[in-house]
Amino acid sequence: MPKALVIDDDVPTTEVLKAKVNWGALGVSEVFCAYNMHDAWEIFNVFSPKLLLCDIEMPQGSGLDLIRRVRESGSSAKFIFITCHADFSYATQALDYEASAYITKPLDIPRIEEAISKAMRAIGKMPEAQTPEALKDPLALKIEEYIGEHYMEDVTRGALAAYLFMSPNHLSKVFKEKMGSGIADYLSEVRIEKSKALLSSPFMSVSEVAAKVGIGNVAYFSTLFRKITGESPTDFRRNATKSVQI
Repeated sequence: MPKALVIDDDVPTTEVLKAKVNWGALGVSEVFCAYNMHDAWEIFNVFSPKLLLCDIEMPQGSGLDLIRRVRESGSSAKFIFITCHADFSYATQALDYEASAYITKPLDIPRIEEAISKAMRAIGKMPEAQTPEALKDPLALKIEEYIGEHYMEDVTRGALAAYLFMSPNHLSKVFKEKMGSGIADYLSEVRIEKSKALLSSPFMSVSEVAAKVGIGNVAYFSTLFRKITGESPTDFRRNATKSVQI
């Protein structure tokens, strides 16, 4: 099984990554830590890790210096950059050296684990369509959280896939396996549930409610609302008003 190397000059960050990531489930046999580029290069030459999780700015050289040196040595080891710098130029340079992922802090363990899973598949230790069982529950939870925070926006499977570093088809497969419904159906249910609270107030029109939950077409909203609840938005509002009056 491949080894991994975590490099960050912030000691708590390396400790969290080493302790919280489910390395065994991801196919990693051993995890080394380094706190600067010099030590990282020494460990790389001795133990030949196939996966490196690396900060950008560090003492004695940057993460970009390290990936350049590793590539010049002829190694195709996979790099995942985890950094405070949401800098397009850094990301571009990382991709130029064929980094597998560029993730900005704060640490997001499920997202990092999914990026590691993708890198490990590229190394050839996991089938393309497989996500370790231990990662499926946190992944489904991450999708739920994303939808809960963005349901009023134009949520697409592609956007979710890019956010979680997965292919859209694989993302849908994992979510349906764990949740019993597709992503689009789950999104619709969340939107309709959110709309119920808004419809209980008489101060917003049905079209305004629809727009508020991310559905721009009021006719489609009404059809979807009836499909999920068994009644129209207008009937729901009327019945909700009667219940309050009683």
